[in-house]
Amino acid sequence: MGDGERRDAFGNPIVERPASHAGFAPPLAPAPAAAAAGPEAASAAEEPPAPPVATRLRSSGGGHELADGASVALALGVGSLLFWPVAPIAWFYGRRVLRRIDASGGRLGGRGMALGGTVLGAIVTGLIVLGVIGVLSHH
Repeated sequence: MGDGERRDAFGNPIVERPASHAGFAPPLAPAPAAAAAGPEAASAAEEPPAPPVATRLRSSGGGHELADGASVALALGVGSLLFWPVAPIAWFYGRRVLRRIDASGGRLGGRGMALGGTVLGAIVTGLIVLGVIGVLSHH
């Protein structure tokens, strides 16, 4: 390991993938004609293995700075499945984080996490409202 090697916060070397390997799709299988020609032709038709994925995790995708509250919104949304009074809080908090992410002009990430918390909070809040209406209609 060279002294000029880039490392993440945990001391692990950072391995960047070339632009040609930017996606997460697995390598394509050999063409049927190459497979029918025999094992020698099939192995020659295979692409070389893709380089290892970067060891650095990017929780917000694309290397953007994670918006404050994105993970909290998701945690509240998931928590609302177990403790339903949290659902309206998850819904409104997630919407607030989404507005902040949208206003950042692409600087902040974590939109999927905030959206997940918002959607879960909204669904559970809707179920609460339907449950209350059902209970009140039987009295």
